[in-house]
Amino acid sequence: MRRNMSADTRATQAPASAGWSDPPYYSDDLLPALQSTLAALADLELRFEIAQEVLAALCEPDEEKQRHRAELEQVHQQAREPLLQHLARLQEGGKPARSPH
Repeated sequence: MRRNMSADTRATQAPASAGWSDPPYYSDDLLPALQSTLAALADLELRFEIAQEVLAALCEPDEEKQRHRAELEQVHQQAREPLLQHLARLQEGGKPARSPH
């Protein structure tokens, strides 16, 4: 049985009137800064999750774990906040234009 590939392709593409728009376009100087900041945030989140797992696996009394969890959360928030502020400044200073395509 032969398949109509163009019909399959059309069926998987959303029509332009469905509300889909072009992805944002960032300037060449802004994009690397955004990517770098987002990568730093992702790395921080991963390290935080790993630290939480290590803490959960420790053989300490629950009170001790709770104290360590609170310290870990505080350190995480202190490290995360400047990155979030930097990301907000980048986004505010370089509001994305729509792609010229």
